Amino acid sequence: MPDKFFRWKNLLLILMVAGVSCVGAIAAYIVVVVYPELPNVASLAEYRPTEPMRIYSANGELLAEYGIEKRIPLKYEEIPARLRNALLATEDVHFFEHEGVDFPGLARATFVNVMHGGKAQGASTITMQLARNFFLTRQKTYARKLYEILLAIKIEKALTKPQILTLYMNQVYLGERAYGFAAAARVYYEKAVGDLTLDECAMLAGLPKAPAALNPIVNPAGARERQLAVLARMQSAGVVTHEEYALAVKAPAFMPPERSRPNVPASSVNETVRRLMVSAFGDDAYESGLHVWTTIDPEKQRAAAQSVADGVKAYERRHPRWPGVQAALVAVAPEDGAILAMVGDNGVSGQHFNRVTQISRQPGSAFKPFLYAAALADGYGPTTAVYDVPVVIRPAPDAPIWRPKPDGRELGEIPLGTALTRSRNFVAIRLAQAVGPQRAKDYIVRNFGFREAMIPANLPMALGAGAVSPLEMAVGYSVFANGGYRVSPYLIAKVVDSSGAVQYEAKPQRARVIDESVSYLMSGMLRQVAQRGTASATRVLKRNDLAGKTGTTNDYRDGWFGGFQNTIAAVAWMGFDSPRSLGPGEWGSKTALPMWIDFMGRVLTDVPEADLVPPQSIVEIDGVPYARGSTPGHGFVEKLSEDGDVVRREDASPEHPPEAASHADAAERTPVSRPPETASQERQRILQYFLQP
Repeated sequence: MPDKFFRWKNLLLILMVAGVSCVGAIAAYIVVVVYPELPNVASLAEYRPTEPMRIYSANGELLAEYGIEKRIPLKYEEIPARLRNALLATEDVHFFEHEGVDFPGLARATFVNVMHGGKAQGASTITMQLARNFFLTRQKTYARKLYEILLAIKIEKALTKPQILTLYMNQVYLGERAYGFAAAARVYYEKAVGDLTLDECAMLAGLPKAPAALNPIVNPAGARERQLAVLARMQSAGVVTHEEYALAVKAPAFMPPERSRPNVPASSVNETVRRLMVSAFGDDAYESGLHVWTTIDPEKQRAAAQSVADGVKAYERRHPRWPGVQAALVAVAPEDGAILAMVGDNGVSGQHFNRVTQISRQPGSAFKPFLYAAALADGYGPTTAVYDVPVVIRPAPDAPIWRPKPDGRELGEIPLGTALTRSRNFVAIRLAQAVGPQRAKDYIVRNFGFREAMIPANLPMALGAGAVSPLEMAVGYSVFANGGYRVSPYLIAKVVDSSGAVQYEAKPQRARVIDESVSYLMSGMLRQVAQRGTASATRVLKRNDLAGKTGTTNDYRDGWFGGFQNTIAAVAWMGFDSPRSLGPGEWGSKTALPMWIDFMGRVLTDVPEADLVPPQSIVEIDGVPYARGSTPGHGFVEKLSEDGDVVRREDASPEHPPEAASHADAAERTPVSRPPETASQERQRILQYFLQP
């Protein structure tokens, strides 16, 4: 009997020694081989999560977000206590007590799992989950669990508890492409984390277990059950009172947020910014947390989007069988070129063609103000006598004769200001002849910023035969609005990276390009267009400080209106992407002007009316405004005759500019003159406009 006892005792001793040796060997292997080969967790202290690019309006409203992951990093002190408590009560109630691994909890979970023949309980602490999220796969093996434990211990030695919890709460996936609790608060509740209620915190804290299966948008019932379980654990852990628990349980059921439309409809703006950022930063733009502040005014952007939408609907009501019409509107700040509003794609999802910047179309008569400015700089004035009679052009001896079509009843001799007000084509052609097509082109391109290759140096230029974009036109009109300065349009005001470092900041550029006297005279003439001419529909706004010009191209293919008030220059366009007629009678005054009026009516509601104040370079003689360098007897053009002769007051003799001489051919002109008293009345109307208080 004793021998048998000793044999069992020796066997047990041998087994114990073998077991201890085995455990020791395993421990030694882990310490000597496995542990040193674990990833360097110290890098977690410097970890910066990927963040999407966010685009903002000028006042900070979020316009768009680009990136695979939705993420808003938080600092520890920015995480509300009720959200931390909800998470810890659910995922790791002993977080601040263990050193990475909750061994009692691990042993308990192991026992339960063995008894149930599978996985019935989890035992991963917050730190272990963090290790898994950063360094390991989600494959369920004992080896992975061992690595998870070791990494958790290593992380606890390298980081503080607040650092670990902050990393976890910024990194964990919570469904709907939301990574981290700040992003989840935005996605599910459209709130900042600091504004979450207790029941909302409980809902989010229940998501790490199964973000797809317990997603309240996808599975409201399952999410509600999990939310109640979280609240129960919070009460059990003593982090909420019974009263707080009772109120949270009775909170209204989860309602999915509406995601139909953004607060600011700015798809053209967003796509333009996205392209610019990718061009500058490459694909890193999508995940480096860039914050891009644009120059967009949200209220003006909303107004532009609504005006364009209404304009398109109005056209479609007139032509229900002609689908596909497009429209665009852009507004810039004349003082510095900031783009205040831009609608170039009708807000249609998936479109990436921005008609504000990417179309090049003939502007029609909306281009005439730039030619008139060249004439004013050459000594003409609003009271210069011009002739609205047919003109016949032979560009070269062997070239065919060009006979521009009349645009209504001929008016005979009229002041230059009236010619612009009534948009007389014959006068514009004579003006281009007199100034000279090449000189006129050079003046326009140099001073108003149009692309040289797109503006022809010929007489049809006078009728808008070039090709321009709405943005170019808006910049051109801003020169008149700001007193003669050309501005460089810009959309991006500032770019800041995720650390707060400024990567780019706009430096608006402007330069004096035309004399302020030319700007003043043109502004007065264009105000007359808006009050009594082709744009007289603007009078519905009951303002005297609006100025602009309509434009319609051949066969009604494009409708334009470009105009300004001294605080904003805006251009509207309507047409088809594949140019074709908008239909008979679809003038710019019928297609583009209503959009412009609607837009200006919305954005100028609280803007006081601005007077047209003459600059020092304007002199008044007998009630007539003149540029100081072009007064009667000193360079002022008194008349551009029917034959194309330029008559200046100082010598009362005709002179033929070199460019005009080769084009003059009045063989088939029929003189039509107005009675002197009629011409005088027109002259007085123009002067009254400049003399408005």
